[in-house]
Amino acid sequence: MYAIGCDDGERLQADLVFDGLMPPEPLTAVGSTFGSAHHYDQLGRVTGKLVVHGERIAIDCIGMRDRTWGRRPENRPRQAAYVTGAADASNGFLAVTNTRPEGDMIAYGFLRRDGETVGLDSGERHLERDPEHGWVTKVRLRGRDNQGRELNAIGTPVSRLIINRHTFIDINSLMRWDLDGVPAWGEDQDMWPVHRWARKRRERTA
Repeated sequence: MYAIGCDDGERLQADLVFDGLMPPEPLTAVGSTFGSAHHYDQLGRVTGKLVVHGERIAIDCIGMRDRTWGRRPENRPRQAAYVTGAADASNGFLAVTNTRPEGDMIAYGFLRRDGETVGLDSGERHLERDPEHGWVTKVRLRGRDNQGRELNAIGTPVSRLIINRHTFIDINSLMRWDLDGVPAWGEDQDMWPVHRWARKRRERTA
């Protein structure tokens, strides 16, 4: 458990607590964007409040946190995605994908079902994109964990923000998921090297 606080005057105030719902899941694959760095991911319940431009918003949701230690060169990052979802404390997923000519392949992640967390063995992320702006409008995620359990999630963004992280563009969408027929919420972080995103946008406007 840990607390998060922020006071940005009239614009934003945050008073939140993260309480883990599962032990931190360590990185077990080196083929993802995290490489061989020390890394973990953990689903937890976030409670507290936000005050945004004077509007008070009560928070009680499930979110993913991750932490990385070690060298992870940022000068030419690969195109990748960090995708999460949770229906409740016992059911959720993480998928970290790499972009390939044949599609976005899951390099690392886990499926949490009925309180049991098992690493993903394989899977794919299929996308629909806005033809004008390029951001994601629909995600279909299919995977299989090391025990043979299937992951099937279809997600639609309900909001998004675009973060320029120096060497890559992160289009971070809040997702409403259909997780094996059950409503769930999470994120789709669609990450692009700046040069590749810029080229894509130039091709669209040419």
